[in-house]
Amino acid sequence: MAFYTFFGSATPPGISVDPLGSTQTHGLDFTCSAASANVTAIRFWKDATDTGSHTGALYRTSDQALLGSVVFTGETASGWQRAAFPNPIPIAQGTTYRTSVSRTAAIAYKTSYTPPASGPLTPGSDYYINSTTVPSFPNTFAGGSNGLTDVEVDQPSCTYLAPSTAFPGTNNTGSGASSVGADIAVSQSGISVVGLYYYKIAGDTVAGRVARIYRTSDQSLVGSTTFVNETASGWQYAEFPTPVSLPTGFTYRICTQTGATYMYRTGFTGMSAVGAVMGPNSAYLTGATFAYPTNVGNNAWNMLDVLLDGTTLAPTAIWVAQALLEAWVLSPKLTVAQVLAETWVQRSPPTSLIDAQALLETWVSRNAPAEQLIIAQALLEVWTAKTSAQPMRLSSQVI
Repeated sequence: MAFYTFFGSATPPGISVDPLGSTQTHGLDFTCSAASANVTAIRFWKDATDTGSHTGALYRTSDQALLGSVVFTGETASGWQRAAFPNPIPIAQGTTYRTSVSRTAAIAYKTSYTPPASGPLTPGSDYYINSTTVPSFPNTFAGGSNGLTDVEVDQPSCTYLAPSTAFPGTNNTGSGASSVGADIAVSQSGISVVGLYYYKIAGDTVAGRVARIYRTSDQSLVGSTTFVNETASGWQYAEFPTPVSLPTGFTYRICTQTGATYMYRTGFTGMSAVGAVMGPNSAYLTGATFAYPTNVGNNAWNMLDVLLDGTTLAPTAIWVAQALLEAWVLSPKLTVAQVLAETWVQRSPPTSLIDAQALLETWVSRNAPAEQLIIAQALLEVWTAKTSAQPMRLSSQVI
């Protein structure tokens, strides 16, 4: 996983410090361009005179919705302080969020300053509020000064598997609390589930909504977690404490609970990607107490989705297929046997980006035939994509 902050670990130059007579909260707006990311912690720069307790929070700026708050513990006398949320808070691509940190004794800041962008993160303006209520949404523009609050964002190092069109099927509204599920068949080694998504509509309220994964052959539980920091509606995300490995050759059922009102889709045809297929059928079981859903609904989708980690996917099938395709486009006379002989027998298949780059450079230096060069280029492109893979959801469209 890749973590991003605006300030890093260095001491910001040109810091000013003002004493405070009462509680003041500062916050920084930011957006994230990644299609899937989580806020894992709030940070702030502390001066030695900034004594007392500190509380960090994260808001969605548009409606001032509080998404999570955390109290700083184990602080040092000065420098960067960090408070991690109990569970990572998912954030939406392109949506503006605002951090906040409350201070009571003093505040360190920089005048006329906005931190530079960091990876997928783009900073906005800084805001503050004078209020003894903690946490409080900072709603007053700070005039260009920066209160040295920061955010830590995790962009899981996975790969997207998403449909290129809108969700298939037709929306329907169901009633009555239920346990619901969707099956995923795995045929590619190295796949694991990082987290589970569920699309919630207004009224779909469940206290302590669970997210679980079962192996369907024996209904054995292989992963469990709980949704936290739910919003009133939209995609909710629950991350497993550690990624749940899905060995090949099995079908797995991802499950959660619905409230009294929920959404599902009929006319669902399934979603697929390299190594993983979801649907087309759903699973359900009525009742407010969660239980393994045993009933099957044909061509229905219970609005469940998974974040898959495919960074350990075996690349052999991918790079061989791409190499064959590129070679045949270049030279229709090149036979499959020639390609396989070249890549499998005469040379060892590249097993990393460095190996692929070396192979390409070697073949170029030897003035190798064009067929060999295009194969090497294909391998390099595959491994480049593999090492910069993005989080993968079977469904990434917005309802």
